[in-house]
Amino acid sequence: MEGLAAHPVNCWPSVDFDVGAINGLLSPFLPAGFYYKTFMWPDWHLFEPFIRHAAGLGRPPRQPDSERYDMRFAHCDVLVVGGGPAGLAAAAAASAGGARVILAEQEPLLGGSLRWKDAEIDGGAGRDWVHRCATLLAGRAETRVLTRTTAIGYFDHNEVALAERLPAGSRTHMRLWQVRAKRVVLATGAFERPLVFPATTGRGDARIRGASLSRAIRGAGGRKTRTLHQQRCRLRSHRAVPRERRTRRGCGGLPPWRR
Repeated sequence: MEGLAAHPVNCWPSVDFDVGAINGLLSPFLPAGFYYKTFMWPDWHLFEPFIRHAAGLGRPPRQPDSERYDMRFAHCDVLVVGGGPAGLAAAAAASAGGARVILAEQEPLLGGSLRWKDAEIDGGAGRDWVHRCATLLAGRAETRVLTRTTAIGYFDHNEVALAERLPAGSRTHMRLWQVRAKRVVLATGAFERPLVFPATTGRGDARIRGASLSRAIRGAGGRKTRTLHQQRCRLRSHRAVPRERRTRRGCGGLPPWRR
Protein backbone atom coordinates (compact mmCIF):
# COMPACT_ATOMS: atom_id res chain seq x y z
CA MET A 1 0.00 0.00 0.00
CA GLU A 2 1.38 3.40 -0.99
CA GLY A 3 2.60 5.41 1.97
CA LEU A 4 2.48 2.49 4.41
CA ALA A 5 5.52 2.07 6.66
CA ALA A 6 5.56 -1.27 8.51
CA HIS A 7 7.98 -2.10 11.31
CA PRO A 8 8.24 -5.26 13.44
CA VAL A 9 7.31 -4.72 17.07
CA ASN A 10 8.28 -7.97 18.80
CA CYS A 11 10.79 -9.68 16.48
CA TRP A 12 14.53 -9.63 17.04
CA PRO A 13 16.75 -9.20 15.14
CA SER A 14 14.33 -9.38 12.18
CA VAL A 15 11.06 -10.91 11.02
CA ASP A 16 12.88 -13.45 8.85
CA PHE A 17 15.01 -14.65 11.77
CA ASP A 18 13.34 -14.16 15.14
CA VAL A 19 15.19 -15.44 18.19
CA GLY A 20 12.00 -15.32 20.21
CA ALA A 21 10.45 -17.99 17.97
CA ILE A 22 12.13 -20.57 20.20
CA ASN A 23 9.28 -19.99 22.65
CA GLY A 24 7.09 -21.91 20.25
CA LEU A 25 9.13 -25.04 20.95
CA LEU A 26 9.01 -24.39 24.68
CA SER A 27 5.27 -23.66 24.79
CA PRO A 28 4.39 -26.93 26.63
CA PHE A 29 6.53 -25.68 29.54
CA LEU A 30 5.32 -22.07 29.44
CA PRO A 31 1.70 -21.88 30.63
CA ALA A 32 -0.18 -18.61 30.36
CA GLY A 33 0.89 -16.13 33.02
CA PHE A 34 3.87 -18.20 34.20
CA TYR A 35 6.13 -15.16 34.25
CA TYR A 36 4.14 -13.49 37.02
CA LYS A 37 5.53 -16.04 39.48
CA THR A 38 8.74 -17.03 37.73
CA PHE A 39 10.25 -13.54 37.45
CA MET A 40 9.35 -12.18 40.86
CA TRP A 41 12.94 -12.41 42.14
CA PRO A 42 14.90 -10.25 42.54
CA ASP A 43 12.54 -7.65 41.07
CA TRP A 44 9.75 -7.98 38.50
CA HIS A 45 10.60 -4.58 37.02
CA LEU A 46 13.95 -5.90 35.79
CA PHE A 47 12.21 -8.34 33.47
CA GLU A 48 9.08 -6.36 32.66
CA PRO A 49 10.50 -4.34 29.70
CA PHE A 50 11.62 -7.52 27.90
CA ILE A 51 8.31 -9.29 28.51
CA ARG A 52 6.27 -6.31 27.35
CA HIS A 53 8.41 -6.05 24.23
CA ALA A 54 7.90 -9.74 23.44
CA ALA A 55 4.14 -9.27 23.76
CA GLY A 56 4.14 -7.03 20.68
CA LEU A 57 2.07 -4.18 22.06
CA GLY A 58 3.19 -1.83 19.32
CA ARG A 59 4.51 1.72 19.43
CA PRO A 60 2.11 4.64 19.77
CA PRO A 61 2.73 7.52 17.36
CA ARG A 62 4.62 10.48 18.74
CA GLN A 63 3.22 13.03 16.29
CA PRO A 64 -0.04 14.79 17.20
CA ASP A 65 -3.16 13.55 15.41
CA SER A 66 -4.21 16.11 12.82
CA GLU A 67 -7.72 14.65 12.45
CA ARG A 68 -10.77 16.06 14.18
CA TYR A 69 -13.15 14.01 16.33
CA ASP A 70 -16.41 14.88 18.02
CA MET A 71 -19.15 13.32 20.11
CA ARG A 72 -22.91 13.55 20.04
CA PHE A 73 -25.76 12.37 22.24
CA ALA A 74 -29.08 11.13 20.91
CA HIS A 75 -32.32 9.62 22.19
CA CYS A 76 -34.75 7.51 20.20
CA ASP A 77 -37.60 5.08 20.57
CA VAL A 78 -36.01 2.35 18.46
CA LEU A 79 -32.34 1.84 17.60
CA VAL A 80 -31.72 -0.66 14.82
CA VAL A 81 -28.17 -1.97 14.47
CA GLY A 82 -27.64 -3.38 10.99
CA GLY A 83 -28.91 -2.13 7.65
CA GLY A 84 -29.52 -5.47 5.96
CA PRO A 85 -32.92 -6.93 5.04
CA ALA A 86 -33.98 -7.52 8.66
CA GLY A 87 -32.72 -4.15 9.85
CA LEU A 88 -34.39 -2.24 7.04
CA ALA A 89 -37.68 -4.03 7.64
CA ALA A 90 -37.52 -3.31 11.38
CA ALA A 91 -36.67 0.36 10.83
CA ALA A 92 -39.42 0.79 8.24
CA ALA A 93 -42.02 -0.83 10.48
CA ALA A 94 -41.03 1.23 13.51
CA SER A 95 -40.95 4.52 11.61
CA ALA A 96 -44.33 3.77 10.03
CA GLY A 97 -45.81 3.70 13.53
CA GLY A 98 -44.45 7.17 14.32
CA ALA A 99 -41.47 6.08 16.41
CA ARG A 100 -38.21 7.98 16.47
CA VAL A 101 -35.78 5.62 14.77
CA ILE A 102 -32.01 5.51 14.37
CA LEU A 103 -30.60 2.98 11.91
CA ALA A 104 -26.87 2.23 12.11
CA GLU A 105 -25.06 0.34 9.34
CA GLN A 106 -21.30 -0.23 9.28
CA GLU A 107 -21.05 -0.30 5.47
CA PRO A 108 -21.32 2.81 3.25
CA LEU A 109 -24.46 1.38 1.58
CA LEU A 110 -27.60 -0.19 2.96
CA GLY A 111 -28.87 -3.60 1.93
CA GLY A 112 -26.47 -6.07 3.50
CA SER A 113 -26.48 -9.37 1.61
CA LEU A 114 -29.05 -8.05 -0.87
CA ARG A 115 -26.29 -6.02 -2.50
CA TRP A 116 -24.83 -9.16 -4.06
CA LYS A 117 -27.55 -11.79 -3.73
CA ASP A 118 -30.47 -12.28 -6.08
CA ALA A 119 -33.58 -12.21 -3.92
CA GLU A 120 -37.26 -11.45 -4.37
CA ILE A 121 -39.08 -9.34 -1.78
CA ASP A 122 -42.69 -8.17 -2.08
CA GLY A 123 -42.86 -9.47 -5.63
CA GLY A 124 -39.83 -7.50 -6.83
CA ALA A 125 -36.05 -7.60 -6.89
CA GLY A 126 -34.30 -7.31 -3.55
CA ARG A 127 -32.17 -4.37 -4.71
CA ASP A 128 -35.29 -2.43 -5.70
CA TRP A 129 -36.79 -3.13 -2.28
CA VAL A 130 -33.64 -1.81 -0.58
CA HIS A 131 -33.82 1.36 -2.67
CA ARG A 132 -37.48 1.90 -1.74
CA CYS A 133 -36.78 1.38 1.95
CA ALA A 134 -33.79 3.72 1.90
CA THR A 135 -35.83 6.43 0.14
CA LEU A 136 -38.72 5.94 2.56
CA LEU A 137 -36.51 6.22 5.65
CA ALA A 138 -34.65 9.25 4.29
CA GLY A 139 -37.98 11.08 3.82
CA ARG A 140 -39.17 10.66 7.41
CA ALA A 141 -38.22 13.46 9.77
CA GLU A 142 -38.12 11.26 12.88
CA THR A 143 -35.73 8.75 11.32
CA ARG A 144 -31.95 9.07 11.18
CA VAL A 145 -29.85 6.74 9.01
CA LEU A 146 -26.17 6.45 9.92
CA THR A 147 -24.01 4.60 7.42
CA ARG A 148 -20.31 3.87 8.02
CA THR A 149 -21.32 3.45 11.66
CA THR A 150 -20.38 0.53 13.92
CA ALA A 151 -21.94 -0.29 17.27
CA ILE A 152 -18.96 -0.68 19.61
CA GLY A 153 -20.65 -1.03 22.99
CA TYR A 154 -24.00 -2.04 24.51
CA PHE A 155 -24.40 -0.81 28.08
CA ASP A 156 -27.02 -0.70 30.81
CA HIS A 157 -30.46 0.81 30.19
CA ASN A 158 -30.15 0.42 26.41
CA GLU A 159 -27.26 2.80 25.97
CA VAL A 160 -25.32 2.00 22.80
CA ALA A 161 -22.07 3.58 21.65
CA LEU A 162 -21.73 4.09 17.89
CA ALA A 163 -18.55 4.98 16.00
CA GLU A 164 -19.30 6.83 12.77
CA ARG A 165 -16.59 7.17 10.13
CA LEU A 166 -17.22 10.31 8.12
CA PRO A 167 -16.59 10.29 4.35
CA ALA A 168 -13.29 11.55 2.99
CA GLY A 169 -13.19 15.32 2.75
CA SER A 170 -15.32 15.90 5.86
CA ARG A 171 -14.05 18.28 8.51
CA THR A 172 -14.54 15.55 11.14
CA HIS A 173 -12.78 12.23 10.74
CA MET A 174 -14.83 10.19 13.24
CA ARG A 175 -17.82 10.82 15.47
CA LEU A 176 -18.79 8.99 18.64
CA TRP A 177 -22.53 8.67 19.24
CA GLN A 178 -23.95 7.86 22.66
CA VAL A 179 -27.50 6.73 22.00
CA ARG A 180 -30.14 6.00 24.62
CA ALA A 181 -33.01 3.97 23.15
CA LYS A 182 -36.26 2.59 24.52
CA ARG A 183 -35.87 -0.49 22.33
CA VAL A 184 -32.83 -1.91 20.55
CA VAL A 185 -33.04 -4.23 17.55
CA LEU A 186 -29.86 -6.16 16.77
CA ALA A 187 -29.96 -7.13 13.10
CA THR A 188 -26.24 -7.55 12.54
CA GLY A 189 -26.47 -10.63 10.32
CA ALA A 190 -24.02 -13.50 10.44
CA PHE A 191 -20.31 -13.96 9.88
CA GLU A 192 -19.02 -17.13 8.27
CA ARG A 193 -16.74 -18.98 10.68
CA PRO A 194 -15.97 -22.47 9.36
CA LEU A 195 -14.84 -25.24 11.65
CA VAL A 196 -11.08 -25.61 12.05
CA PHE A 197 -9.50 -28.64 10.43
CA PRO A 198 -5.99 -29.59 9.24
CA ALA A 199 -4.75 -27.47 6.34
CA THR A 200 -7.57 -24.99 6.82
CA THR A 201 -5.87 -22.45 4.60
CA GLY A 202 -5.08 -24.88 1.81
CA ARG A 203 -6.02 -24.35 -1.79
CA GLY A 204 -9.63 -25.01 -2.63
CA ASP A 205 -11.03 -23.73 0.67
CA ALA A 206 -13.62 -21.05 0.01
CA ARG A 207 -16.49 -19.64 1.96
CA ILE A 208 -19.91 -19.17 0.41
CA ARG A 209 -19.66 -15.40 0.32
CA GLY A 210 -16.10 -15.47 -0.93
CA ALA A 211 -17.00 -17.81 -3.78
CA SER A 212 -19.79 -15.51 -4.93
CA LEU A 213 -17.75 -12.31 -4.65
CA SER A 214 -14.25 -13.30 -5.74
CA ARG A 215 -14.86 -13.12 -9.47
CA ALA A 216 -17.24 -10.16 -9.17
CA ILE A 217 -14.51 -7.90 -7.78
CA ARG A 218 -11.64 -9.21 -9.91
CA GLY A 219 -11.88 -7.16 -13.05
CA ALA A 220 -8.65 -5.17 -13.04
CA GLY A 221 -5.89 -5.62 -15.57
CA GLY A 222 -8.24 -6.31 -18.46
CA ARG A 223 -9.55 -9.55 -16.98
CA LYS A 224 -13.18 -10.23 -17.73
CA THR A 225 -15.55 -9.88 -14.77
CA ARG A 226 -18.41 -12.34 -14.56
CA THR A 227 -21.84 -11.38 -13.34
CA LEU A 228 -23.26 -13.01 -10.23
CA HIS A 229 -25.66 -15.07 -12.36
CA GLN A 230 -22.78 -16.37 -14.48
CA GLN A 231 -20.83 -17.22 -11.33
CA ARG A 232 -23.68 -19.27 -9.93
CA CYS A 233 -24.09 -21.17 -13.17
CA ARG A 234 -20.37 -21.90 -13.19
CA LEU A 235 -20.39 -23.05 -9.55
CA ARG A 236 -23.33 -25.35 -10.21
CA SER A 237 -21.65 -26.88 -13.25
CA HIS A 238 -18.54 -27.68 -11.20
CA ARG A 239 -19.67 -29.78 -8.30
CA ALA A 240 -17.79 -29.14 -5.08
CA VAL A 241 -15.55 -31.98 -3.95
CA PRO A 242 -16.15 -32.83 -0.28
CA ARG A 243 -13.38 -31.69 2.00
CA GLU A 244 -13.09 -35.16 3.51
CA ARG A 245 -12.00 -36.62 0.17
CA ARG A 246 -9.82 -33.72 -0.95
CA THR A 247 -7.62 -33.60 2.13
CA ARG A 248 -7.19 -37.32 2.72
CA ARG A 249 -3.86 -37.34 0.93
CA GLY A 250 -2.56 -34.46 3.05
CA CYS A 251 -3.69 -35.82 6.41
CA GLY A 252 -0.79 -38.23 6.68
CA GLY A 253 -0.84 -40.18 9.89
CA LEU A 254 -3.51 -38.14 11.61
CA PRO A 255 -6.11 -40.16 13.50
CA PRO A 256 -9.54 -40.42 11.82
CA TRP A 257 -11.18 -38.06 14.31
CA ARG A 258 -8.82 -35.26 13.21
CA ARG A 259 -9.17 -35.74 9.48
